[in-house]
Amino acid sequence: MRRIHFVEGAQDANGPREFDPSRDISLLDDAILRAHLDVGMILLDPIVSTFAGDSHKNAEVRRSMQPVADLARRHNAAVLGITHFSKGTQGRDPTERVNGSIAVGAIARVVMICAKLPEDSEIGTGCVFMIAKSNIGTDEGGFKYHLEQIPVPGHVGLFASVAVFGEALDGTAREILRHVDATPAEDDEERQDIKTFLCDLLAHGPLSAKQIEADVRGAGYSMDKARRAAKKLGIMPYKESMKGGWYWPSPKLAKPP
Repeated sequence: MRRIHFVEGAQDANGPREFDPSRDISLLDDAILRAHLDVGMILLDPIVSTFAGDSHKNAEVRRSMQPVADLARRHNAAVLGITHFSKGTQGRDPTERVNGSIAVGAIARVVMICAKLPEDSEIGTGCVFMIAKSNIGTDEGGFKYHLEQIPVPGHVGLFASVAVFGEALDGTAREILRHVDATPAEDDEERQDIKTFLCDLLAHGPLSAKQIEADVRGAGYSMDKARRAAKKLGIMPYKESMKGGWYWPSPKLAKPP
């Protein structure tokens, strides 16, 4: 943590205020120089916070990102910006799906994508990591991965998430994302069936997530559909303790016991 620094605010003639990346980059540059920091990466989360004006206009996005690019160049640092896909863009080129102007994907040297696979995906479960664009290498392929909770060495009872990478994936990001975007059609009767199934299953109280999954799959349903039905029913999984497993409460319970 000694190597990680958070920008939490700025100060001008009027006193302390929130840091505004769209106009305070020079202040950040000064702070880096005063502290003699050896900066390796500048993380922008979300990247749209750096945009002044309309984030959907190419010229304004490019103008807003130029000070960030200049800062990174002066300190020989990488810039990593985080954002999401725009809604309703399934099937389009991944770089065009990035939230905001197409300039966001255009000005980046590399565009990397992470997405979660549906439970009944043809290529399995878990998550996928892909290269959608690269000006410095290949722009195809990716990897499957999943997240695990592991104990933090030297800190009893403290756990952290780590990404565990698995098999390599072939094809373009657009082709791989078809497995993510594919959602089997559910009719009203099917949705009601799984809701009724969950209500009956949990009628006598909470059950462990492992038991729920075994019963759901045993009944011929997918966990993806079960989770969607649970959300509609207000079923919010919970943990009894840090070391305990996950449980699903009864729909009639407003909160876990």
